[in-house]
Amino acid sequence: MAFQLILLFVSVDFPVCTFESSQYASHIAYAHDCFYVTYVDDRHYYPYQSLYGCRVTNQGAVLDPDGKLFYRGEVGSVGNIVSDGMGFLVVFRDSC
Repeated sequence: MAFQLILLFVSVDFPVCTFESSQYASHIAYAHDCFYVTYVDDRHYYPYQSLYGCRVTNQGAVLDPDGKLFYRGEVGSVGNIVSDGMGFLVVFRDSC
């Protein structure tokens, strides 16, 4: 079921964050009947970036349009987001 929903969203273009700044390097995981999206955002500490996330329903409604701050600092790169069905793990590297 989740695989089919992901294929459906791939062909649909909609913003997951409406905050006016640069967002990139997104990753997606699915659990608890919801998609979880993480992304790098430069709204704080320019030129450094922070790690944000948001939830997207199966119908495509973004529940956190301005995102939720996960980490504020120097995000070098985001590796991935994974779920075990109970929780999530977001892997990233700071700029060190």
